[in-house]
Amino acid sequence: ERARPKLPRPEATAKFERRESSKPPHPKAAAGGEREEVAAVEVHTPEPVYPDKARKRGQEGSVAVEFTIGEDGACSGARVAESSGWRLLDEAAVEAVGKWRFQPARSRGRAVAATHRVRFTFRLAK
Repeated sequence: ERARPKLPRPEATAKFERRESSKPPHPKAAAGGEREEVAAVEVHTPEPVYPDKARKRGQEGSVAVEFTIGEDGACSGARVAESSGWRLLDEAAVEAVGKWRFQPARSRGRAVAATHRVRFTFRLAK
């Protein structure tokens, strides 16, 4: 039996757009009318892995994931807000967000939870 030659894998990218929307707690003015709101800051946000099966099948698409950044900076409740139409791509995006870590948002000096939404685009090089 002859060995199959290794074919080059198509180049693939799984990028996420940093146009996040945030739903922090309702801002309240502190003494003097100044707001003390600080958005969450990225600490560890690796891009998703492009699933091999999706790559081999030529699946591409864009998926929006909504999640909560907790008071400890961990992400939870990640869910698909807008599907790519491909289960493998949607799952890869949700899995990536589950590994993300942030410095939590702050309100009036205290860490607070905030909801975010981010869009991932999975694209194969032509």
